[in-house]
Amino acid sequence: RRFAELSAGWAAGPASELRVGVRLASTTVELASGTLPVPESRENAAVLRLQYRFYGQDSALIPRRGLRVSADAEWVTRAPGSGKAYAVWDGELGWAKTLAPKLSLITGLAGGVTAARAGGQTLFT
Repeated sequence: RRFAELSAGWAAGPASELRVGVRLASTTVELASGTLPVPESRENAAVLRLQYRFYGQDSALIPRRGLRVSADAEWVTRAPGSGKAYAVWDGELGWAKTLAPKLSLITGLAGGVTAARAGGQTLFT
């Protein structure tokens, strides 16, 4: 598997950024030894990506206060095993609050969804 990524970003301040990019990948399935359950093939993939990040917490490791937001939107134009383009969205929200000098509440929520009907391969794991 070979891939390349190009992205450009804009820092809206010291705590947030907006980034746009494209990823290109090439996957080759070849028989090394034994039997192969799928035919040998070479397929390409292309993904357009939009990312937003906001880092408003006081610490990256153990935050005591603040908000963290992460949002990604991808348009997969080609992917191995998928016949047509599809969208992928995911996001993350983190919030921390100090309740007492040695007591903090740290919360997090994450999720994602895809509009793909056919199962494609994950491009980058």
